[in-house]
Amino acid sequence: TWGIAESGAAGASKHPLGVHSGRSVAAVVGPDVERVAVIETGSDDRIANMEAFTRNALGLLEATLNEAG
Repeated sequence: TWGIAESGAAGASKHPLGVHSGRSVAAVVGPDVERVAVIETGSDDRIANMEAFTRNALGLLEATLNEAG
């Protein structure tokens, strides 16, 4: 069983917890493996950030699955 999660502040409005726009954390968990990747775009562009966050999460998943072999 594998799990993938992503959370971040995409921007264009103030985050309720005061997190700066353009920061996301992705995590992948599987049998005997846990990986985390943080991305900071430095941008307030919501659409571009959502794309970057998704690519980061899926890239982490791909790399982790390749490592697990």
